[in-house]
Amino acid sequence: SHHTIARRSDGSVVAWGWNNAGQCNVPALPLGLYHAEVTAGSYHTVARLEVLPACGSVSSYCWPATANSASASGASFSVSGCPGLTANNLVFTVSGLLPGRRGIFYYGSQQQQLPFGNGWGCIGGVMQRVMPPLVADANGVVTYPVDLTQFPFSGSAHAISAGSTWNFQFWYRDGAGSPSTFNFSDAQHIVFAP
Repeated sequence: SHHTIARRSDGSVVAWGWNNAGQCNVPALPLGLYHAEVTAGSYHTVARLEVLPACGSVSSYCWPATANSASASGASFSVSGCPGLTANNLVFTVSGLLPGRRGIFYYGSQQQQLPFGNGWGCIGGVMQRVMPPLVADANGVVTYPVDLTQFPFSGSAHAISAGSTWNFQFWYRDGAGSPSTFNFSDAQHIVFAP
């Protein structure tokens, strides 16, 4: 009755129309809940709340990365999104790379910090490469939306499962580097939730 409400794909809620009884005022959510469903009718707006899926954790290590020919602070690896199989919305971003140069993400079961190439090899134990190689954009940035339902994160010998712990790093070419022509970002330790 003269108003409506919508739940956006990112989970936020918007309402518009006649607001004489406050039916378009969207209250702040209690911590840990999200709007699962919403509906509008007459002078009322109703929402069903559910508990957010659990997120795992992310922590940096093997930091700072060593300098490369594009950046004195080296290649910086960041993770956004929720490291959970249900959420499946992780995004890996590496900045401070050489524009147009190729690199790959890889992950492994153990942490280490050993000199390798022009940087630090921070992954040990069993390892898995994430293909295909990625090319840094004109700003020296690589962005990779992770799909945990796809190979190698699913269906490989090193599949990611709820409760598993993996260490991630980005290896990249640096032709102007010395004494080697490759380097590494810092690394991320990720514990995955259901």
